[in-house]
Amino acid sequence: MKKKCKVCGKEFETKSNRAIYCSDKCKRAAIREKEKPSLIKRAKDMSRDKDKIYSLYGCKCAICGWQISDKLINHEGKTLRSYGCEIHHIIPVSEGGSGELDNLIMLCPNCHKKADYGVITREELRKAQKKECDNEDLRNRPELMIAKLLGL
Repeated sequence: MKKKCKVCGKEFETKSNRAIYCSDKCKRAAIREKEKPSLIKRAKDMSRDKDKIYSLYGCKCAICGWQISDKLINHEGKTLRSYGCEIHHIIPVSEGGSGELDNLIMLCPNCHKKADYGVITREELRKAQKKECDNEDLRNRPELMIAKLLGL
C-alpha cells in the first residue's frame, strides 16, 4: 500500500496500516520536533538558575573543592564558566527531577561522572549541597540567619 510521509511528504510503500514515516530519519525528525518545546523550556529554566549556582558554589566542586585555573576561565576579558565545573541534577530530569536550585549542585567533571554512575550517592550529594543562604553575609541579613537556624 502507498502512503505519504508525515514529515517530508514523500510517498512510500508499506505493508503496515500504522506506518506514517518513510524512514527512520523522518521518524527521528518528528520526535525531535515533538520534544523541542520541552527542551526549550528546560534550557530557559536552567539558564535562569545557572548564574545563581555558579556564584553559590564559587565555581568549585561541592564534593572535592576542585576549581579550574582562573587563567583558563578568563579568556580575552570574558569569563568562560562552561570550562571547569558542571551543574548536575541530583534527581535526573528523566526521573522527574526539576531544574530548580534545590535539585542542582556544582561538580567537577570527575565527581559528575561518579554521580552519574552512582559512585557518589544522592544522599552524599544532598549533604554536600549548599543552600542559597550559605553564601550570604548572614550578619547583615538577619532573616537569612533565622532561616538558616530553623533549617529553612
